[in-house]
Amino acid sequence: MKALLPAGLVALSACLFGGKSAPKPPPPVETVETTAKRADSLFEVASKYFRAGKWNNASKALDRGMLIMSYDDPRRPLGHFMMGEILLAQENELQAVRELRRVADEGGTDSLASDALLRAGDAYAAGFLYAYTQGRDLATCGRLGGSMAAEVISHYGARPLADVRALAAGVLAAG
Repeated sequence: MKALLPAGLVALSACLFGGKSAPKPPPPVETVETTAKRADSLFEVASKYFRAGKWNNASKALDRGMLIMSYDDPRRPLGHFMMGEILLAQENELQAVRELRRVADEGGTDSLASDALLRAGDAYAAGFLYAYTQGRDLATCGRLGGSMAAEVISHYGARPLADVRALAAGVLAAG
């Protein structure tokens, strides 16, 4: 009798829904508690990937976790700092500087703020060294470093407003 019960339910479902399976139930409702748990889980996963040097995986988990993390969560500055380090490891210096700057902007009293500003200086160095490796004179190297730094500090936000490749090409063409 027990073996016939599942078969009978399938047959009944086919009759009721015209041969289609029963509709899927709606997803569970997100609550503050479940969102906080997901943010915790994603942040923990991102930290593990970060420590293992798996930058792409760490970046994805950190992006997702930071999106749903509360704005007053004390881990936010650390998340921005980690993302800045990930971007530096991926040789995306300008985006790294923007992310590191967010540590100072959003968590100015956090102990990571001074470290983040130090790392933001790496963007200037990256611009300078890029021009230097292209065989440019020191004045042009300084102008490119300064241009990259000026673009970074000219406005709030995590994304450059200017086309940095065009900016660099303009500086290098003039110098």
